[in-house]
Amino acid sequence: MLIETVCSIAFYCQRCGKIHVHDIPYFSGNRKLVLRCGSCAHEQAVLLRRSGDSLEISVDCVVCGTTTHSYYSFRKLRRMQLEKIYCGKDHFELGYIGRRKRIEEFLDFNEAEFKALHPGDGENFIEKQQILLEALNRVHDIAAQGA
Repeated sequence: MLIETVCSIAFYCQRCGKIHVHDIPYFSGNRKLVLRCGSCAHEQAVLLRRSGDSLEISVDCVVCGTTTHSYYSFRKLRRMQLEKIYCGKDHFELGYIGRRKRIEEFLDFNEAEFKALHPGDGENFIEKQQILLEALNRVHDIAAQGA
């Protein structure tokens, strides 16, 4: 019997729009781990190892401006194949957690489906996400200034 020693987490960068898959070891000595975008180094999530063998994942939502806290036991993580992480307030999809293979298969499937629906837009998909996220960030900044 093979025991998994890592789980994987994938988050969309709320600054540049790209998705990155991170491997998280169960047995690391770190109590706190900050996940950053591989492209722009923007903070994607903060992971805290809790007493009692559990993991807390804190993710900021660019849509509503709140921080979502998700809790997973290591026992559940070892059995998990793929689960979506949603914003607690508006149910906006923030990322995925589970086995790396399942996450990558899911992302590949989503990309293939998008290309099938929009054959001419497949190569510009990430750029369009980036423009959308930049616009949402700008609106959020304007709202924070009271306008």
